[in-house]
Order: sequence, then structure tokens, then C-alpha cells
Amino acid sequence: MIDFLVERLKNRLLYQQLKFNDMVRHKYYETHMIDEAVYDACQELGEDYYEICIQGERIYDVLRAKDVEKEILAYNETAPNKFLKMFLGLAFITMEYGDTKVDGHSVFLKNIGDLTGEIRIELSKREKLNYALKSLNIIVFLPLFFINPVKRWASGYFMPMKVFYDSRAGFLLEVIIIMMVLLAYFLLRKVQQFDDQKTVVNKKKVVEKILYEKGLYRLVDFVKPSNHKGRYYRLKLKLKNGASHLDVESFITRKCLYFFIGCMVTLMVIVALQMNTKKMILTAPTIPDYFLGGQLSEAALMEAEAITNKDRSYLQKLNRNMEIGDVTRLLEENGIPVTESEIMARRLMKKQMVFMDQYIKWWEVLLVLIVGVLAYNIPEIMLIFQRRILRFDVEDEVMGFSTILLMLMNHERLSLMDVLEWMALYAYTFKAPIQDCINNSSSGMVASLKTLRDVSDDSRFIRLIDSLILAAQDITIKQAFDELESEKSHYLEERKTINEQIVEKKVNLGKIIGFVPVYGFILLYMIYPMIVSSMADMESYLNRMMQL
Repeated sequence: MIDFLVERLKNRLLYQQLKFNDMVRHKYYETHMIDEAVYDACQELGEDYYEICIQGERIYDVLRAKDVEKEILAYNETAPNKFLKMFLGLAFITMEYGDTKVDGHSVFLKNIGDLTGEIRIELSKREKLNYALKSLNIIVFLPLFFINPVKRWASGYFMPMKVFYDSRAGFLLEVIIIMMVLLAYFLLRKVQQFDDQKTVVNKKKVVEKILYEKGLYRLVDFVKPSNHKGRYYRLKLKLKNGASHLDVESFITRKCLYFFIGCMVTLMVIVALQMNTKKMILTAPTIPDYFLGGQLSEAALMEAEAITNKDRSYLQKLNRNMEIGDVTRLLEENGIPVTESEIMARRLMKKQMVFMDQYIKWWEVLLVLIVGVLAYNIPEIMLIFQRRILRFDVEDEVMGFSTILLMLMNHERLSLMDVLEWMALYAYTFKAPIQDCINNSSSGMVASLKTLRDVSDDSRFIRLIDSLILAAQDITIKQAFDELESEKSHYLEERKTINEQIVEKKVNLGKIIGFVPVYGFILLYMIYPMIVSSMADMESYLNRMMQL
């Protein structure tokens, strides 16, 4: 619910930014001063656009600050989306270097128009994806609402099904279905998340940091690869490529936390299963061996409950060392007829054997550790899944870089480093490689760009970086990307097609994930119990026939 409300708020902010951009354009025509245009736009929009006005006032304060660059860095740390960061950047470079004219038109106003187009593309993608997947958020939870109705219906008409659902196996199936639902919902949220939401989620590493500093650091330092080993740098690179904001220590801490949670949950399930088994032995109606299915009559059910009550009173008198002869004598001493005592003794011995067997065994301890190890690797699996999701957005992000270059190419005083910083501001998939390129540029811009080019096999990305390499060597940025302006209409059509393909891929993946719990519920909780109960009835029937 919180995620849903946050997502609605972010989308509303984007819609409001469309109006805000148009209002700033209008006010800029009047004042020719960016900071005043931002302030007047906020005053004009009023309370109906409360969320964007708050951001607009913050942007105005940043532009009027004494140390603007410092305030820009501070704002970018908390800005709700990348488009507000880009708006602030455009406003700053225009105030810093002045507005220029291209074909008689203001570059700043042209850039605001391009930014508005970028927001419209993002909103279109979000609307299509949310529309296609919104029902899956309900479908994925349907098994949880049908567990009790199915259980009551089957138990009301088929006594063997009631026995199965009340047994150890039935309880375990319920736990498995709940885990399937939770895992599917978590994966589905990953598919539905957008760049700004992913960034907020990935920054939530406070728990890992506290646990590491408060005591887990010894275990984490023992488990994690040495800082000078190749495994450490490979893991660090894997985290960067997965766009995770966790460092190696926080990531290993999270894995250790998952290990402990997995062990504790498994141990609790084992203890709950044993308690449930003991409860069923003491309270469940004792179904006679000759019962072949269907539903017990009211008289037969009362008789079965009476047998259970009688057995319970004698089970409390038995101990582990007693044999069937001892139990038979105990029953006869308490007035049970000889003809009934032997049958009752066998039944009591069978119940006692199961009851006494309910303790934690060595293989259950091993199972706890195995589940803990599997849980330990869940963050690794989620990182792989996140990298796969990121691949869907690579093409769209590269096309977004083209929009940035269209905005910046007419600002002749901007350097190549400024362009890379803008790309890092916009990027999500390529953020870590671009940051590395910026950090390594002091040892050679061309060499750093060539390294950046090798991080992806996307042809558009390679062509874009090749143009940046040319701009670093011989020509200006405007000359290197001069073809972008002439191909703008074709580029917009191509981007529309790419976004439709991205949405289709995510929808297909989301449908697979969303329906897995439903199919699992039908197979595991409806069909499987029927098969098991039918086979048990058939075995009972054959045994009955052989005794005749």
C-alpha cells in the first residue's frame, strides 16, 4: 500500500512538472530571467500544484544561493526524480553562461521543450506498464484468500481431505504457498519499479550498516573476500553492474542476515509442524480403518471423537519403554474387554510412537542449515534478476542520452566532463560505468571513454561513445552530434517503438511471475491432496479386500 501511494505521488509530480515547465516557458518570455520565471510560475500555479511548487521553490532558493554549485549537489541528493535535476541543471548553465539563439530561437526554451518531451515519454511508459500489470498485484495474493475456503469445502465433503489438510503435509503446503506468494510479489514489484523508485529502495541500507557496526563485522569480515583478492573486486563490479547502492560489506551483511532469518523461519516451521502433529494425535477424530472415503455420518463422527478422547486418557499413562503386552494388560486392568484391548493397544502404540517421535532430529538440523545457505544466496539471486530487468531499459536509457546531448550541444562553453556529469545524472543502468569514466578521466579522457565503450554491446551506446571520443580529440561536441538534430523525428519514432517493446517484455515477465502462485495453489493445494487422499483410500480398500 505504501509503495502504491508513493508511486501515485511520483506520477502526479511528473504530471505537474509538465504544467510547471510550460508555465516557466511563459514567464521566461515575459521576464527573460530564469530565477524570476521559476518563482512566478510557482506563484501562478498555486495550491492545485502543491507538490511541484515545493520543488520549484527549492530550485528558486538554489539558484539564488551564494554557493550555487554546492546547493545543486545537495538538491540532487534528495530530488524526487531525475527530470527535476535536469531542469535545475539547465537553469544553472543558462544563468551561468547566458542564453543563446539558434535559428532565432532561445536554446533554454528549446531545452525545456525537449525535457517536457522526455517526461511525456516516461509517463507514457509508466501508464502502459501500470495498466497492464495493475491486476497482477491482486492476482498474486488470491491464493492466500482461497486457502481457508478450499480447506473448509474439501473437509466438509471428504473426510480424508480434512485429515490431509490438518496433517503435517497440509501445514507444510500452506507455508510453501505463503512463501511463493511473498516471493512472487517481491519479484513483481521489481519488474514494476522505475529508476527513481529503484534508487530510493537501493539506498535503504541502514539496517545492514547498523548490524555491521554493532557486532556482525567480525563474521562479515571473516566471510567476505579479502580486499586485495580478485573475488572482492569481482563482487564490487557485480554490485555496480546491478545498479546496487550497497557496498561489499553491506551486501555480505545482508546475506548473513538472510541466512539467520532463513534458519530461524525453518526452525519455527519444524517446531510448529511437530506441535501440530501432537495436537492432531490428541484431538483429531480417530477414523476407523474400514472407512473408504466420503464424509462420516454424525453418529460415526461422534464415535470417532469418543475414541480419540478415550485414547488421550490412556496415552498420558504410557511411557516410552512399554511394549504392546504391557499396554494390553494396562487396558484390561482398567476394564477394557479382552476382545477390544488388543486392537486398542495397537492403536495406542501407533499413536505413542508418532507422538514420541516429535523432537528435532539431526536431519532437521541439517535441513535448517541447508535452507539458511539457500537464503544466504537470495541477495545474489535478486541481484542477477535486477541485472536482467536492467537490460530491458538499456536502449531507452541510451536514447535518453541523445536527448541530453541535444540539450547541451548548443552550449559551446560546456566541456566534455560536463556532458559526462549530465549523463551520470540521468543514467541508472550506466551510472556506475560513467562515474568510473569521470573518476579516471584525469589519466586520459580518450582512454577512459574507450573503457566506457566496452561495458555494453549496444550499438547505439557504442556509436554515442565513439562520437564523444571524436569530441575529445579533434572536433567540438556540436560537430560530433550534429546529426542528432536532423534525425530527431526519426529518433522519436524509434524510441516510441523501443518503449513499446520494453513494456511488452516486462508485461510478459510480470504475467509469468504473477500467475505462478495461482498455478502453484491449484496444483499443490487442490490437485495434490486429492491424489494423495485417493491413493490412501485405494490402499485402504485393497487391504480391506485382501482381509475378506
